[in-house]
Amino acid sequence: MGPIMILSGGYEASVLIGFGILTAIPLILFGAAASRIPLSSIGFIQYLTPTLQFLIAYFILQEPMPAARWIGFGLVWISLAVLTFDALRSRRPSLPIAEVA
Repeated sequence: MGPIMILSGGYEASVLIGFGILTAIPLILFGAAASRIPLSSIGFIQYLTPTLQFLIAYFILQEPMPAARWIGFGLVWISLAVLTFDALRSRRPSLPIAEVA
């Protein structure tokens, strides 16, 4: 059969449903955790995964790193440092929450 397969049996349908659930569980957990920490922290954490993948590829898997990739990697982290510095510099103190009578 070609790349398009038709689910014809109960086994295929149950596998499809099972993998759907396995895909949904981490997304639900991420959504629950994301509501508990500041959005700026989530944004910074999103840069850790590609950075860890880069480090694994370079140091463990010995991927070649031409100069253009090093420059791009450096520019991304320099821009993140500037963004973080600016956010910390311009952060306003939080106002106390007034009690409602």
